[in-house]
Amino acid sequence: MSSENYFFAYLTLSNVIAAIAVVNVWTFMLFGLDKIRAEEGSWRISEAALLNWSFFGGTLGAYAGRAIFRHKTRKQPFCSNLHGIAIFQSIAGASADGWFLLQRIPAPLSPIALSSYSAPMADLYLKSLESERRSLWASARLKGLPKDSPQRMRIAAIDADIAAHKAKPKGAKNEAKGGGETSAESDNL
Repeated sequence: MSSENYFFAYLTLSNVIAAIAVVNVWTFMLFGLDKIRAEEGSWRISEAALLNWSFFGGTLGAYAGRAIFRHKTRKQPFCSNLHGIAIFQSIAGASADGWFLLQRIPAPLSPIALSSYSAPMADLYLKSLESERRSLWASARLKGLPKDSPQRMRIAAIDADIAAHKAKPKGAKNEAKGGGETSAESDNL
């Protein structure tokens, strides 16, 4: 396996989210550590390092660290740079979302491709009609409903829909046979 394929094999949504979470926690801890070092007067973490960690995914951790530790809240070049990073990441994230959304929109189908999709859908429609008819017919027979009851009228409407649906794909062949014939169960109505 090439190194490129190896990289993309682990580039899943859950791994990306986990990596961003780790970077945010690390950035948050860096802000806390820098605050502690500032109070002690020892060597500090550079602003460039804090901004770099923010830029590479730790913006939420940076804002949380600023709020909780009350650190780097008024230093103007740092604040404006951090806000700029947040705006840049928001625009980049929205653009990436839009791009991925556009990638999921299917291309228009040709008439040949549409015919291959319409046949299974038509079969599902026919099966749902037949299933509804069977359940209505069973309840109508059990209850002994008269022909003018709503259930029996719905069965007649379903029979007409089934006949029209079966006649539609066959075209001229069905007209030669007489067309519009219903199933054997409809004769029992």
